[in-house]
Amino acid sequence: MAANSVSPILTEKYFELEMMALDLMKSEEDIEYIFVLNKKGEVLAHTFDRGFPAELLKVNRDVFSKSYSTEKITTEKGELIDIAVPMMEGEAGVVHLGFSEQHLREEINSIITLLLWLIVALSVIGIVIAIFLSLLIAKPVLELAKIAGAAGTGIWTRGPMSAQRMR
Repeated sequence: MAANSVSPILTEKYFELEMMALDLMKSEEDIEYIFVLNKKGEVLAHTFDRGFPAELLKVNRDVFSKSYSTEKITTEKGELIDIAVPMMEGEAGVVHLGFSEQHLREEINSIITLLLWLIVALSVIGIVIAIFLSLLIAKPVLELAKIAGAAGTGIWTRGPMSAQRMR
């Protein structure tokens, strides 16, 4: 959004900028709001239905020295995370995106759950493979140990049968 916003800001096509913000917000369900400020801190475009809430002008004000900034805020929609991204190092302004913290937590929890199931599945597969390989390796070793034990006691002789008793 920040990269695409520079041209409409520099050409003062703020309606186009607002339409871009609305389109992005419609395509991403976890975005609660988008607003764009010029370098003076004036609102150029926003996605609020009932006008721009002035208290958001105080959010993420120290973003100009960074590549982006995040700040947790409380609104009527609940806990949100405001991500501010300066455009052209702040010379063209700043884009703010408000993400639902609850939605982000749900996505993180679903990813963690998926990873845990994957770890369990891989562990079970690893155990099955280990048991199979141990049986595959252990069987010939046990047979060799039996033959060695029989040869050691003198009851094994060479011949067509692998283990014959001496008479």
